[in-house]
Amino acid sequence: MYSIKSALGLAKGKKYRAAKRARPQKRRGVWTRITHFADKLAFSWPVRQGLYRHLAAQVGNTIPVETALDNYRLRLQRRNRVSSDKIVADISRRMRDGSSLAAAMSKWIPADEVSMINSGELSGNLSNALDLLVESKRSVANVMKTAKSALTRPLIYTIAIYAFIWALGTFIIPDLEYVLPADRARGLARGMFQAAHLANSWVAFIPPVIGNIIYRLVAYSLPRWKGRYRVAAERYLPYSFYRDIEGYRWLMGFTALLGAGMPDVEILKNQYKYATPWLHERLYALWWRMDNGATLPEALLAKGKGGMPPFGFPNPDIVDDIASLAGFSDFPVRIKKVASTWAADLEEDMKEKANRFGFYAEAVMYGVITLLIVAVNAMSNQMGSFSG
Repeated sequence: MYSIKSALGLAKGKKYRAAKRARPQKRRGVWTRITHFADKLAFSWPVRQGLYRHLAAQVGNTIPVETALDNYRLRLQRRNRVSSDKIVADISRRMRDGSSLAAAMSKWIPADEVSMINSGELSGNLSNALDLLVESKRSVANVMKTAKSALTRPLIYTIAIYAFIWALGTFIIPDLEYVLPADRARGLARGMFQAAHLANSWVAFIPPVIGNIIYRLVAYSLPRWKGRYRVAAERYLPYSFYRDIEGYRWLMGFTALLGAGMPDVEILKNQYKYATPWLHERLYALWWRMDNGATLPEALLAKGKGGMPPFGFPNPDIVDDIASLAGFSDFPVRIKKVASTWAADLEEDMKEKANRFGFYAEAVMYGVITLLIVAVNAMSNQMGSFSG
């Protein structure tokens, strides 16, 4: 039965009400995404590391995961970590609704951590998987810290030289041109004038912009770029470094699950589900070959379709070690030792490369500074000759 408003055509129909509800929902959706991003930033590695250690200790002593999560919330509440407490509460709620720990955490943590946790749950040894996750992350963090330290001083020197030339062109060169016009300057002094003018023009923005674009493109391509050209690029930095880091993470998780008695094909199948496109390509190929009867060394050394070269994953030298150890009953134990040694070697190698790069970068920076000093002296001499 229609109401009076319906008869007069004033009633709000279902489509109108649905559209009216949709508008504020869209705004809430945008705000939700912003809040989610901020919460993920707050749920940083130090917080997650503490959570993993807590869960490893409690789950290893037969305490249910949900109870262990609630216990960790008390710690976060004491420290007034509101965002992290909200995230752990969400994880606990999802688990009580039937999700696994990996699925409950998947929207809050990186894919490699999800994969490790999922594998630990499937193997029935979550406590060891969490300990392994913390250990591998710490090893990777040490290598990354070394790499970042190698870039810090050259970057500071570059910024300082840019600032010096900009200040020269802004505050000093305009006054000097009254004494020594730019068209009368010669040699390094003329180069100093030109550099100072360029530093105060739009051309000065070209190198930083190009450098920023290249950095972003490389960072975007690291977990996404696939195919034969990516395999070729992995002979050089930074792609070889990324392959070694991700290969180490994978190998530590894979050997731990093998040691827990989980079939290798099942491990790979569960790992590639949560992998990045780059890692998915490699793990799926390994899984397919081993599912069709190949051994692990054969799968690692095999060529791909269409003449695709072997991936060389997790690392060409480590592939040779795996081939030497495959088939032994203590393979998981031995290959874990190889992986641990590899991590130490990787850190030492990165330190050596970082020191070498830092030396060359400092040599270049000191050379530029020397040229600037000589140019300033040449300018001073030419000013004296011109005024005389």
